[in-house]
Amino acid sequence: MAALAQAPTLRLSDDNLGLVVDGVAGTGLWLNIAALSAAASWQNGLELRTTAGELLGAVGATANSGNLGSKQIYLEAGKELRFAQNSGNHGPNSNPLLMLSADAGGFRLRLDDAGGPDRDYNDLELRITSSLVATKIDEIAMARRQMSSADAIIDCTTIPTVGAKLTLSILTDCGYINRLGLVKVADTITGYQVAGVAAANTDAFRQAVRDNLINPGGSAISAGGQSSRTITWDMTTADAGLYAAVLINPNGQVFTFGSSTGSDGRQHVKVLGDNTFGFEDLLASQGSDWDFNDLKVKVSFV
Repeated sequence: MAALAQAPTLRLSDDNLGLVVDGVAGTGLWLNIAALSAAASWQNGLELRTTAGELLGAVGATANSGNLGSKQIYLEAGKELRFAQNSGNHGPNSNPLLMLSADAGGFRLRLDDAGGPDRDYNDLELRITSSLVATKIDEIAMARRQMSSADAIIDCTTIPTVGAKLTLSILTDCGYINRLGLVKVADTITGYQVAGVAAANTDAFRQAVRDNLINPGGSAISAGGQSSRTITWDMTTADAGLYAAVLINPNGQVFTFGSSTGSDGRQHVKVLGDNTFGFEDLLASQGSDWDFNDLKVKVSFV
């Protein structure tokens, strides 16, 4: 009788800065990556990618351990997971200051965001565990377009014939009363578009987003100050498709997915974890603090 193949395992890379799945070809592991804390004044996040450059997602938190995100990814045997820092408005950093170690519960990652001289490695702390099977399958499917911290896109392409309820859990901490909505997105051979207009830092794109804004639940969603609320949208099969989260501030400025689609050429939304997005509601010229906690929305099916 042939011996059963050994289950894949997860280990530290040789330089202790990545994670490697050992196993036979065709196998792999599901990794659950959860932010535990972020004792920092910056918004800190990490983009997840393989050594071959394959983007797998993003996870992070807002300042002072606010809005802690979590992410599930599948890592094939033979591949190595690496981490690139994307904090506030400081741009990508492919060589972050981090400590990665194994313990009885899995792996612990600690980031020093280089925002000061303390080198305390507590600016973002992640817990990483692995399993042979995934949990929260619907959440993973909805998040499969969220390959970078700028991809605030939800995949609702599969809606059962009986319909589905989409919930938006909203948390705000800002001085503005902002408007939140969704916009339908098309994936073309040249990239994402809204109503035939390419996603880019152009007035035409932002106008297309504004003109095609969808109000989940049927009414305009306004939220601001320090508040929380939940919106439910009864979706039918006719509503199936890709959607992006959109914030419009009281000045009419539009912020949505993309690393440079704001009129200041900056990224104004961060993926904090699976289907969890944090918005910055001020332009760079308006003294933005880049904390990305002005409005946080978590999208899910119930």
